[in-house]
Amino acid sequence: SIFLTAIHEPSSGIIGVNRKGEVLSVSVDDDNIVSYITDTLQKPRLAQLMDARINPTETEKRKVAQHMATHNSPTETEEPLKLELGEVGDRDPEQVIQCFAETGQFQKIILYAKK
Repeated sequence: SIFLTAIHEPSSGIIGVNRKGEVLSVSVDDDNIVSYITDTLQKPRLAQLMDARINPTETEKRKVAQHMATHNSPTETEEPLKLELGEVGDRDPEQVIQCFAETGQFQKIILYAKK
């Protein structure tokens, strides 16, 4: 079973670690997911919803961009957090794994999961 998961932005997917320290990376191929849902799962409504998320209209794109600009604008001094194993302390495990994944410190994910 998976011990921890976190968003893995470089692959636009997720990364998970089990208690043995094995790492699992999961992402979806946007080019094939709609046809897979339609043909294999036979769920046309779900396929339509997924297609709308993958290929949004220009109006939807503007709305998302506007929302992101007003709600997620980082400060100019903000830099990515880079943790060392001794610094994790009582931090949220998901944030620790996400931080290690985003900064490419995959070996530290394994060591952290074994703690």
